[in-house]
Amino acid sequence: MTGFRWLVGALTAVAVLAVLAGAALAFAALTESQRLAERLDGLQRRLEVLAAIDGVANHYGEQVAIVLLTGREDLADLQSTRVSLERHFARLSQVTRAEIERLSGQGGVDDELRTLDNARRMTELYHAIDRSTARASVSLRDGKPEEAIATFRTDVAFRLTNELQPLIDADIISERNQTAQVVAAASESRQGFMLLGGGLGIGGLIAAGSLGIALGWASRRAATEVARQADAASEALRVAEQRLGETEVRHIQFLTDVSHELRTPLTILRGEADVALRADGDPADLRLALERVQGQAEELAELLEDMTALARMDLDEVPFSPTALRIDELIEATAEEGAVLAEPREVAIATQLRSGAMLVNGDGRRLKRALLIGIDNAIKHSPPGGRLTLSAERQGDSVAIAILDDGPGVPEDELPHVFERFFRGRAEKEMQNRGIGIGLPIAREIVEQHGGRVTLRNRPEGGAVLTMVLPCGEASVK
Repeated sequence: MTGFRWLVGALTAVAVLAVLAGAALAFAALTESQRLAERLDGLQRRLEVLAAIDGVANHYGEQVAIVLLTGREDLADLQSTRVSLERHFARLSQVTRAEIERLSGQGGVDDELRTLDNARRMTELYHAIDRSTARASVSLRDGKPEEAIATFRTDVAFRLTNELQPLIDADIISERNQTAQVVAAASESRQGFMLLGGGLGIGGLIAAGSLGIALGWASRRAATEVARQADAASEALRVAEQRLGETEVRHIQFLTDVSHELRTPLTILRGEADVALRADGDPADLRLALERVQGQAEELAELLEDMTALARMDLDEVPFSPTALRIDELIEATAEEGAVLAEPREVAIATQLRSGAMLVNGDGRRLKRALLIGIDNAIKHSPPGGRLTLSAERQGDSVAIAILDDGPGVPEDELPHVFERFFRGRAEKEMQNRGIGIGLPIAREIVEQHGGRVTLRNRPEGGAVLTMVLPCGEASVK
């Protein structure tokens, strides 16, 4: 009896110890899971802020370049970018300080202190660059464009690229490395808890099998949660890297396009100014030079407007406000505005609506811009006295809007390229049409934002047809 009692006592003690050990292991697993999850969350927040700073800093450089190149006095967009940068720098310091407070006594504070110091250095460097931007603006306003450009190159563009950008890149790399370390720690923690849980489960099974099963379940649940958090952080990091790469490519392409497209009109303006200065007082020569300057200034204004619209569309800054629109009313209103564009070439515009009151869910202002782009393109390629037709018809669950002209059509080898940015066919130069080749790409962007598609093809009977297919609204009359 005494031996039995001892055995019962021993088994009871083992069971109690197993329960206590299981509880301790479950608590440790859940605590470690929460700690790693919070650590990953803090790293992700800083990565997002750094990615935002990287994008806005590049946008700041682009806007300063445009202001200095064009002499534009409206600095609302640049001021908005400045405010955005200040907010992002403040946000970076805020999330870093919060992480330092959370990590107090846990280790890893040194990395956060370095991040906080880098945030301070980046903020001070940006303020120095912004002061240089202000000096360049004053030089430009005082009629010293060469001094303004020199200040921009040495104290703005150079410091953005060679001083601020390396700091941002270094912080992004540091955050990625820390994320990788946390993910590795999560994996090791998961393996450790699984091994401990398995061993304790075997011991608990001998004393009390049910306790071992419960403990193993708690351990696996904790390990699974850590793994899920680690996988989510890895995926977020991959998406952030992809977005950073795409943003950088767009910024570089936009600056290249701006430089290329502004070079020609600026060269012509300088040449005409030189002609006017050498005109020896001849009023006819002076007037001719000024008329050419005026023409180039108008073309430059159109170019800047198109480039700004394209940049805002790339950055998704244009508000998108979809409502229920009647296609017949949209086409009639667009045809009336298009008649103003067609009047100088005496081109007639007719409408042809083959179905009832068709509805689409869309932004009327954007869709009208897309249609006007198509009408303007058709007018440019129509002979004087020609005719355009705007038609709309129901095609299943979609509405097809077509713009037909009786021009010469598009060469077959150029059709695959008409929606590429800055593409201008051979006929554009022959017909002396103005533009830089971004009208149709903008129209395609608008239509695709509405879930539709756009095509351009030649008609068998001659001319070309631009077709925009949009999904119908639910209340369309069949």
